Amino acid sequence: MEPNLATSIGPIQLDKPVMLASGILGISLDVFNRLYRSGAGAVVTKSLSTEPWEGYPNPT
Repeated sequence: MEPNLATSIGPIQLDKPVMLASGILGISLDVFNRLYRSGAGAVVTKSLSTEPWEGYPNPT
């Protein structure tokens, strides 16, 4: 039996307490869907837009 990891942050209920921090990984809906399927309960974003825009280059 899997443990129940559900938690809440204010009014937000999460089945899984693991969150992806804001950064270069969360850049597209495809990535967000893959993270959700992998077990992330939430994603912290810097900003959202309906239109793509040029971001900063990835670190090397």
